[in-house]
Amino acid sequence: MSAVANIPQKLWEKFFFLSDTMDKVCDRLSTPEEVKEYYELTMAQTRAVKLVSRLTRFNPEGVSLKVLSEQLSISAAATSELVEILVKKGWLVREQSLSDRRSVCIRLSGKTQTVVARIHDFFDAAIDDALKNEDPDDVRRLSGLMDRFINKLLNEDREDEKK
Repeated sequence: MSAVANIPQKLWEKFFFLSDTMDKVCDRLSTPEEVKEYYELTMAQTRAVKLVSRLTRFNPEGVSLKVLSEQLSISAAATSELVEILVKKGWLVREQSLSDRRSVCIRLSGKTQTVVARIHDFFDAAIDDALKNEDPDDVRRLSGLMDRFINKLLNEDREDEKK
């Protein structure tokens, strides 16, 4: 087997290692109470919190139940139940939409926003420090490659959903 043939395996191992390492760093940046609360979440609850965090970066008012349901690929009823649990646990808030009174907007609670902001600030600084001596063109290429890789995975996921 050629060295090039092993590259995909090595890449996914590196991605998972990076993800696990970042997860451990997040634990160190969080209070013991926050870590305990986080690890008490189910996988579905964790996915929902991460998704709301990502989607509300583009829409600070919040995300609709419909959009969240579509993105999680679960029914509106299951999404509503999931959101209710996360609201009770203090991870999310659900409020009536200011632009459409028939709709509700879901966003991170103040507590969750604080934790996410602290983690984002840390990783922004860590990445800046790790790449400060790298050629800017290499950094741009790495970023572009990662964007294309993510988009390809997302497109494949969408194609699988259509089947």
